[in-house]
Amino acid sequence: MNNSSDNGIHSPIDFIKTPWVRVLLPVPVGDYGMTGYDYARDDEPVFVGSVVHVPFGKRVIYGVVIEGVSQTSVPPEKIKSIVSVADCPPIPPSLLRLVDFMTDYYRASAGAVLKMVLSVPDALSPEKPVVGYVRGKPFDVRMTRQRQLVMDSLTDEPQTARSIADKTGVSLSVIKGLETMGHMVPVAISQNSDFLYPDVSYYERNKAQLSHEQQGAVNQLCEKMEAQEFSVTVLDGVTGSGKTEVYFEAIARALTQGKQVLIALPEIALSTQWLKRFEKRFGVKPAQWHSDMTSAQRRKTWRAVADGDIRVLVGARSSLFLPFGDLGLIVVDEEHDGAFKQDDGVLYHGRDMAVMRAKLADIPCILASATPSVESLSNVEQGRYGCVALPSRYGVQDLPTITALDLREVPSPKDGVLSPPLVQAIQETLDKGQQALLFLNRRGYAPLTLC
Repeated sequence: MNNSSDNGIHSPIDFIKTPWVRVLLPVPVGDYGMTGYDYARDDEPVFVGSVVHVPFGKRVIYGVVIEGVSQTSVPPEKIKSIVSVADCPPIPPSLLRLVDFMTDYYRASAGAVLKMVLSVPDALSPEKPVVGYVRGKPFDVRMTRQRQLVMDSLTDEPQTARSIADKTGVSLSVIKGLETMGHMVPVAISQNSDFLYPDVSYYERNKAQLSHEQQGAVNQLCEKMEAQEFSVTVLDGVTGSGKTEVYFEAIARALTQGKQVLIALPEIALSTQWLKRFEKRFGVKPAQWHSDMTSAQRRKTWRAVADGDIRVLVGARSSLFLPFGDLGLIVVDEEHDGAFKQDDGVLYHGRDMAVMRAKLADIPCILASATPSVESLSNVEQGRYGCVALPSRYGVQDLPTITALDLREVPSPKDGVLSPPLVQAIQETLDKGQQALLFLNRRGYAPLTLC
C-alpha cells in the first residue's frame, strides 16, 4: 500500500500509460489520506477515475484508479494485475477530489468515503438487455395446440417470453422449445429511459409571475450562472417569499447551458410538495435519491446519473456522492436543517460538502433558507458568500404577528402552565372557528408533567 503523492486528481481524458496504477479500494483500511494499492494494468486501457475489478486477498473487489505509477516500492513479481475494467463512465475528477478532501478534513478513511460513492455495485455494469421474440422460420414440425397459440400471438413487435406466456397460458418451456427450433427469433427490445428531460421551453410558458423583489434576486443568481465559476449565494427569504420560484430560474439557466443540477433537501417528507411544484413548472418530475428507494431504483438512478441521462435530481445528503459528470449547479434547500448532518459511519455535514463539491467542480451553489444558519451568515459577513434577500412575502400575503411573552411579568397560574394572554389568544382563535397549535420545543424528558 502506498500513499498517493498527488492530491490533485487528473482529468479522466488523460490516458494512463504507466505500467502500474494506484487503485483506491472501498474498504476502511490504511492511513488517513488518499491511499491505494498498486496493480499492473497490462493492456487494459484505463483513466484516472476508471472503476476496476482487482484481486484483494482471496476476493475480487472493485476500486477506482486514482493515478498512474511509474515506480513502486512493491517487488514487481508480487504486484497483481487488474482483472477487468468496469463498463461504466469514470468517476468525475471533482468527486474524487471531494473524497480526498473529506478524508483529510473529517479524518475519515478514504475507503469508507469511496464506499459512499460506489454505493450501488450493481450499477457498475450496464443493465442486461430485455429479450423479446418475433416470428422465425416457417413451422415444419407437428403443430400442437400450445405451439399454435404461441405462434398466433406473435406480431411484428417483439414480445418478452413472460408476456407471451401470460397472454397464451402456455409454459415457458414451450416458448424455449420454439426458440431452439428457430420458429421464434430472440431480439433485443429497446428500453425507454425512466428519466425524462425537463423542458425549459415548457418552463418558460408555465413559470410563475415574479415580483419586482423576486426578479432582482433572479438577476443576481443568473449572473452567477453566466459566470460559470464557483460561488456561494445565500438565498435568505422569509416563509412564503417565493425562494423556490427564484432558484427555479437558476435551474432553468443551468439546463439551457446543458448542465446537470442537484437539489439537496434535508428530508424525504419535504420533497412531496416540492416535486409537485417542479413538475408543474418543468412538465416532468425530477429524478430522486433517498433511503426509501428499492435497490433496482437506486441502480437505475446511479447509472443514469453517470451516463448523463438525468439532468435534474433532488435527493437527501447522500446524493452529493452521485457521479455527476457535467454538474452545473447545486442547490441546498432548508440549508439550516440539522438533518444534513451525518451522525454515523463517515461523519460529515451535507451542506458544507455541497459547498465543497461546488468549489471543486467550479460551479455555483445556492443555500436557501428562511432562517439561514449562523455559519452561513458568518460567511456572508466575511465576504466568502454572497447574499440575496427576500424580506417580504409574495403577493398579498402578510407575515403573522409574533408576540413574545415574558413569564416574569405575566406568570402562569399555580394550577396551570399557560400564561393568561396565551389562554385568551387561544380562546379567541377557537371562538372564530379556527385552529390553534401549541408547539413544545422539547424532545425526550420534560421537567414537568401535568394531567
